[in-house]
Amino acid sequence: MAPSTSWSDEGPTPEPVTFGELVEMEAITVTPLTDEQDVHFMVWVGDEALLHHDDDAPLQLDDALAAQPGIEQVDWEDREVLMVTAPDLCDTALEAAVAAALADPRVRS
Repeated sequence: MAPSTSWSDEGPTPEPVTFGELVEMEAITVTPLTDEQDVHFMVWVGDEALLHHDDDAPLQLDDALAAQPGIEQVDWEDREVLMVTAPDLCDTALEAAVAAALADPRVRS
């Protein structure tokens, strides 16, 4: 199971899900970008994934992702979109990096 936070402002906390289930429900998507020179991927982190990281956590999700091997830079465009510079990674490897970032307990309060 993907670790989850203890809060939920919309009723009871939903049951934990696996990272694979987050990908299947398209709560996490990785899109390769071909016409950008400096940015290689767009990562969508949807509402269902919000239970797996906190806005007020000691380590923000973008910083946790930027610390993963092969990632040069992460820019958090808005609440759901991260732009990632990772020239040597494929989309599957970046998905694994997102999973590792979400598994870091410091991304949850």
